[in-house]
Amino acid sequence: MYPDGACYGWAFHNFYAAKEELKSLSNRLGMITVIGGEELKPFSNLTTKWLKEAEFSNFIWVIRIDLELDGDENCFPLTAHVAYGNKIARGVTAQNIWEKGEVEVRTVTLSHAEALDLDVRFSVVHDQAADDAFDEAIREADSALEALI
Repeated sequence: MYPDGACYGWAFHNFYAAKEELKSLSNRLGMITVIGGEELKPFSNLTTKWLKEAEFSNFIWVIRIDLELDGDENCFPLTAHVAYGNKIARGVTAQNIWEKGEVEVRTVTLSHAEALDLDVRFSVVHDQAADDAFDEAIREADSALEALI
């Protein structure tokens, strides 16, 4: 939650095993995401980012609700903020990513500094060229060499 009580989104600590599921929740193609049998509708105002470092916490996935788009078509219904987090938790436990009791769902109010820091990190434009260069740098070797390892 923002310091004023408005919904910010969801932060996921130690969710490395569920990264693809979390990223899929921010699709803008109208595709439904299914996690452990739970169907989660697509919303046009959700953005997911991996943050290695942030004032709020390190090594977290964050799904942010863009409040400026509130009311536009296919926007997340803010009244369902807690229910959505609970639905994600039900999905990951049903999918056996984690067992019951290993997932903690709680509401946290960000400080002004934490909210500002997260907002700044979400305003940074994604660098696809850098991602492509990284993928090229670690691409697979030829099949004979790969077979050795």
